[in-house]
Amino acid sequence: MEKTEDKSVFGFCSIGLWLGTVANPDKPPELWRVEQVKMPNAVFSNDRMLAWGAAVLRVGDHLYVYGTDERRGKGPPQRQMVVARVPAASVGDFGAWRYFRDGVWGEDFRNASPLAGDIASEYSVTLLGQRYLAIYTERGLSPRIMGRTASHPCGPWSAPAVLYECPEMSRDKKVFCYAAKAHPALSSGQDLVVSYVVNSFDFWQVAREAKLYWPQFVRVSLAASE
Repeated sequence: MEKTEDKSVFGFCSIGLWLGTVANPDKPPELWRVEQVKMPNAVFSNDRMLAWGAAVLRVGDHLYVYGTDERRGKGPPQRQMVVARVPAASVGDFGAWRYFRDGVWGEDFRNASPLAGDIASEYSVTLLGQRYLAIYTERGLSPRIMGRTASHPCGPWSAPAVLYECPEMSRDKKVFCYAAKAHPALSSGQDLVVSYVVNSFDFWQVAREAKLYWPQFVRVSLAASE
């Protein structure tokens, strides 16, 4: 990340992407040995940002690494879901990564197919029963937490459905909600635990109010949609 001339709370931009690998993940975090390597399969330019790691899902021996492909022009940025696949044992070998395009896994990361629109820069993909569920904040900043389902990790994804509407933005125009994602380890049956974050455009409001900039958790029932 680097600072920009923008004086708002969004006065920063991404300029690169690194993969961190923990050699001893069973140890307490303060004892972790972390190796970082710059990822060559990302794009950070004036008109496009292609990044990986928005969500990660393990299926068998493979990792599905989800990302975002954001095209920038005169209007609002158009951010799409994309996905790569790599053997879990070879995640640090970028030559082993493959990128989903039109039903085929290819080697060119620049040509990954857009899978779903209005996606956030971070989200989750979870196996729930026999279907995969993508959870995200609509367009990244919104009171609306959205869900899409698919029978395969690559889609095709269903039309989006509103799973929850965060109340904080209607109460205070200075705050915003983002970073919605599911937590399957905390969920059971058709009840899915989802978290999101509430932040403020006013830095000093964050400093004053301890309830801000902490994750909020809600339990969403999916029985009706199944």
